[in-house]
Parts: sequence; structure tokens; C-alpha cells
Amino acid sequence: MASGKNAIEMLPILIELAKEKCRDNNLDSRLECDQLLEIYFNTVEKMILIQNRRRINRYEWIDKVIEKGLPDGRKRFILYVLSAYLVNIRNLSEEEAIAEVKRFLDNSCRNYGNCEKIYESWIRSDLARVKRKGLRPARLEKLDNDLREHIRKIVGS
Repeated sequence: MASGKNAIEMLPILIELAKEKCRDNNLDSRLECDQLLEIYFNTVEKMILIQNRRRINRYEWIDKVIEKGLPDGRKRFILYVLSAYLVNIRNLSEEEAIAEVKRFLDNSCRNYGNCEKIYESWIRSDLARVKRKGLRPARLEKLDNDLREHIRKIVGS
């Protein structure tokens, strides 16, 4: 089976062939119908896996920042990147997202001494905001220079 754009172009053709074969009641047509549908669903499944891998790779830098923390700009990172990533990309529940934000804050404190208190109510409010608005995380190049430089040092790019 073709890959990428060619696979996408083939999907409607496969469905039409399958419809034609599935309407026919003879055994050979039914077998062909089953084979065409199997090819169709395998292709769709592969396309979904590829898309998910691309999405995960696009946000890999965020996971690195969570693991290492930040020396400065924790609230800006949470506001512009982390909350949207956890809620709308990783689809975590509110409690799971809060746990990840706390892990990021703990890592920031442990690795950089950036331990100023950030209240859970503020975190919950921001998680609700990004969920309600369906926000996506800001791209690295869209962040302010100071925060972007801290992140680049951490992720090594």
C-alpha cells in the first residue's frame, strides 16, 4: 500500500470498491469486500499512528522542560505552554494535569532553587481556561526571548 499523501488519495477508491463488492451476494465478492475493508482499516490505522508520532515529537521539548524545570519563567511557561499541553494535547484529567504541573514545579525548585509558591487554585484556574478555550501550547519561537533562551539551554537546541 502507498504511504503518505498517496494513501490518503487511495482511501475513497478503496471504500468505493468495497461498497461495490459488499453489495454483491456471491462468495468471491464477499471475500474481496473483506480484503478491501481490511486494507482500508489497516491504512487508516497506520495514518493515525504516524500522525500521533508527529504530534508527540512536536512537543517533545515540553516533556524535557517538565523533567528539568526552569530557573525562571515558571508561571509564563504554565500559562502559555504547559497547561494547554497537558489538557489539550495529552488529554490528562484535571488531577493528572495538576500532578504534572507540581512535578514541573518541584523539578524547578530542586534543580534551580526556583521555589516560590504557586497556588493550586491558580493552576486549576489556568487548566480550566485552556480547556474551555481549547488552546494549544505556544510554539517555542512565539515565547518571549528570556523564556525561550532558558528553555533552549535546557533542551539543548
